[in-house]
Amino acid sequence: MSQEKKMELWVKITKWVLDAMCVIGVGVIISLPWSIKWMSQAMPYLMDDYEATVIIYFVLGISAEKILWELRKILGTVIKKDCFVKENVVSLQKMSKWAFFIALMCVVRSYVHSSLLMVTVILVFVIAGMSGQVLSFVFAQAVSYKEENDFTI
Repeated sequence: MSQEKKMELWVKITKWVLDAMCVIGVGVIISLPWSIKWMSQAMPYLMDDYEATVIIYFVLGISAEKILWELRKILGTVIKKDCFVKENVVSLQKMSKWAFFIALMCVVRSYVHSSLLMVTVILVFVIAGMSGQVLSFVFAQAVSYKEENDFTI
């Protein structure tokens, strides 16, 4: 299989996964009031601050959906074979900001339900936010080079 065909296959698989995650994510967000009550059977502490738990996970879910939406927009430019555009720079910056926001919300969540695992989640999203910023700078430079080339021709 050629490199081009492999790329197209991975892009299709990734698009399908992102689309599925978006749909499933909306379902999870909508079901939070009921699913948290159901999960509290195994984790009773979730009911200690039920309203705060629902709100925190609602905000986290919406934030994750925003990141998925930006990823889908970037993937659209990959499908069109026009990746180095300003819109992708903006999408990467937005994703980075949402990742930092999720990390901050996880800190807030730690005050409601403390967990050692949450430190790992916070670090993952801080690193994701930093990586998004770096990638946005790389893409901005690539867009600049591309536009310079386009003007030269």
